[in-house]
Amino acid sequence: MPMDELPPAPWRQPKKAARPKRTDKPALSREAIVAKALDIIDAEGVDAVSMRRVATEFGTGAASLYAHVAGKSELLAAAYELALTEVDDPDPDQPWQDMLREFAWGMYQLLRRHRDLAKLSFADIPTGPRALDGVEKMLSTMIDQGVSPRDATWLFDRLALYIGADAFEGHVLRERFGAADGDDAAALKAGTEWIEQVRGYFAQLPPERYPTVTANLDVMMNGDSEERFSFGVEVLIAGIEARNPASRAKR
Repeated sequence: MPMDELPPAPWRQPKKAARPKRTDKPALSREAIVAKALDIIDAEGVDAVSMRRVATEFGTGAASLYAHVAGKSELLAAAYELALTEVDDPDPDQPWQDMLREFAWGMYQLLRRHRDLAKLSFADIPTGPRALDGVEKMLSTMIDQGVSPRDATWLFDRLALYIGADAFEGHVLRERFGAADGDDAAALKAGTEWIEQVRGYFAQLPPERYPTVTANLDVMMNGDSEERFSFGVEVLIAGIEARNPASRAKR
């Protein structure tokens, strides 16, 4: 044995080998955390998101997430903001009516894609840069084209509420008729059958008591969800035009 090497003392514990670092563990960052929260919303819904649940997806504890997000409220707001990046920026060089339609349909389709994400649009005011950039473009275009500041700003508030409510009701109906099980076709079939049952019930109502309902049953029960959504958007646009006649000029 070389002079500079000594045998280990039997009363000393040998040094443990360093545990190898996991290479398959997802990297923890704000972007990854927010993206994972949106994934959970898509798979299970908004209520399934929690700091602990997201942390388990990264193989860590909830405390690790607080270095990147302040808490669940901020996490959900960031997930909503991330989803907004899927909506194309409206073209400001067009009539405000067309820009509003473009925005409304983009948001409607976005919220329909992401399970019950629409729930996050209620009782909150989006303050992220993506949301504010869209608001700025919408409002400036409307005001420049003759809509009063009050009507433009309040319309945007009412339109956002309308879009969210319509999309969320669609989610509730899909859940009611079984889309949560992954069979959208079966859910659509069940929903269509329910509508026909309601139509049949209304058709049996006594016309002497409900003359208007029974006389207009066909138009009352016709129209799919997209046709009715479009109707609502057009009603809002027509209302603003009626209140701001100068804004009709550029269409």
